[in-house]
Amino acid sequence: MFRKNVCRFYHGLLAWSVTNNAPSWITVVNGPNFIGTNTIFYNVSPNPGSARQGTLTVAGGELFTVRQAGALPLALFRDSTGAIRLSTYGSPAILDFGGQFPADPSAAKDTDGNIFTAVRDSFNGIWTTFFDVGSATRGAWQAGGGVMAGNPSIAVAPTGTAWI
Repeated sequence: MFRKNVCRFYHGLLAWSVTNNAPSWITVVNGPNFIGTNTIFYNVSPNPGSARQGTLTVAGGELFTVRQAGALPLALFRDSTGAIRLSTYGSPAILDFGGQFPADPSAAKDTDGNIFTAVRDSFNGIWTTFFDVGSATRGAWQAGGGVMAGNPSIAVAPTGTAWI
């Protein structure tokens, strides 16, 4: 979650409120009822998809628009040493997923933008890892308990369950 705040609204000593007109990706932290000058705090969930916008209605009529850019395309690849790397379009940073693998990785994102990755080792064993976008951390590689000759494919259900 990303913490944001709205500019102060002044309504003398009158009582007023804020209403969230957006889906669950915007959460008003304080309120919804206020008196006089106040600041509205809200959280915005990470955006795994295309650009979106939502509104907050303040004091019964003022609209405050929240715009969120779409998720940047990701590139998950195996470099010349066999290490798995993750790069975001437009960013010079490349995250090291570690490991040495002879096969190219497969990845899928869940609705929160977290990345599930599967890859095959030189003994045809399947390995998986998970990248949490909220904390920008990756879990350790885990043996997937199976063997295959080709490259694994991975998909993620809306519930966050990964299928290889």
